Amino acid sequence: MNMHLLNELQSYPGNPLVILDFRVLSWKIYNAMQSHWGESMDQNEGTDKNALTTWVRASWATLINRGPAMLPRQGYTLVIADDNGAVIPYWRKTELAKANYPEYKGQRPQKTDRFLSVAQLGLEYIEKHGYHYISVPAYEADDIAGAAVHFKRLAQAILRCQDLKIPIEVEKLAERPMLLYTVDTDWLQLVGDGVWWCNTGPWEPRVRGEKEAIEYTKKRLKATISCAQEIVEIKMRQGDKSDNLPPGSPRWAIDLMNPMPKHHLIHQPAYNKLVAALLDERQSTKPENFDKALKWLSHMSLPTVF
Repeated sequence: MNMHLLNELQSYPGNPLVILDFRVLSWKIYNAMQSHWGESMDQNEGTDKNALTTWVRASWATLINRGPAMLPRQGYTLVIADDNGAVIPYWRKTELAKANYPEYKGQRPQKTDRFLSVAQLGLEYIEKHGYHYISVPAYEADDIAGAAVHFKRLAQAILRCQDLKIPIEVEKLAERPMLLYTVDTDWLQLVGDGVWWCNTGPWEPRVRGEKEAIEYTKKRLKATISCAQEIVEIKMRQGDKSDNLPPGSPRWAIDLMNPMPKHHLIHQPAYNKLVAALLDERQSTKPENFDKALKWLSHMSLPTVF
């Protein structure tokens, strides 16, 4: 357990922010479903479809309302960030193609109908319970996380200018812990100064601040950095195989807080919605929904996902 983060959470009087990576959580539920029911589903036998749908919904209830599983239970304000490239291609894909780079994320397989059904049930659950949900055509969850941290950094910079008066909500955001709940290590470049990366997967350390991001870069990328933001320079030099980015790729394709200027989320109407979500101090996790779903899963002897 990361004691620095625990101290931050215990000393902050309100609800910390959690930026949830929706598609990563969808994969987490999908993979658990495949592991438990895969063979019977493939053979179209031995699986009660209604019970399976109820299990998926219960899994969404536990995942969303628990908060990061490696941390003590408490109230959080959730901002759910989702990829949206099905109709309009991701802007990075379009711009990299114009510059004659390989197809962005071109090596990744198509999502199955079964995966899409898991995601759809998640979207229905989110809409039903009114969570903050941000999705912008041609943008990724990465862009939303980058814009969220960028806004927090602006709040921190303004707070340091003692002659400036800022709204109390913005002042609180500057000091409010922000947790990035994902398995995507591209988001590690965002950590530090009140921003933490929390791993939805089992790989340790599951909570990573700047110190852990520096250690990860040394171990996995064989590079020495002094702060998490320098991961961008390393990936520019080395490329990023997971995104099909070759060595020498442009900064705007990698730097989540500094994308190509015309594609910064600040130019999109959804940016105001994101800012409103970041300034919302109300608890959005629902512990009663978590407990109810967990009780049903235990009663049915079904796998839990959180």
